[in-house]
Amino acid sequence: MRTSSERQRFVHLGERLGIIERIRAGQVTTAEAATELGVDETQVVQWLELYGNDRVVTIDELRVPADSPNARLAARARRLAQLLAIAERRVRELHLQLISKEFGEKPHSDFEAVARAQPRGE
Repeated sequence: MRTSSERQRFVHLGERLGIIERIRAGQVTTAEAATELGVDETQVVQWLELYGNDRVVTIDELRVPADSPNARLAARARRLAQLLAIAERRVRELHLQLISKEFGEKPHSDFEAVARAQPRGE
């Protein structure tokens, strides 16, 4: 067992979810998982409590066939993302207008470059 003075290895979320799936499948115990990842067993138990109901989602699960019942929902989600991008751009434009009213036409030496660099929500 590691002492508190030893530095623990950082384990990415994907690795955490992967090891949780293996624990659920009975392939490893929490002690074996901890040894494999170089962390305390208590940390693995904490991950189980935090992420026990989560899982890794595959790319194939995210693809929605056109004839799927979820296709309409996916299209609505894409449209919502577009609308949010447009709204974010408009908020940035209004913010820049407010700044220019408060601090003059060019409150920043790279004013134009910053404005051009903003993502377009199209």
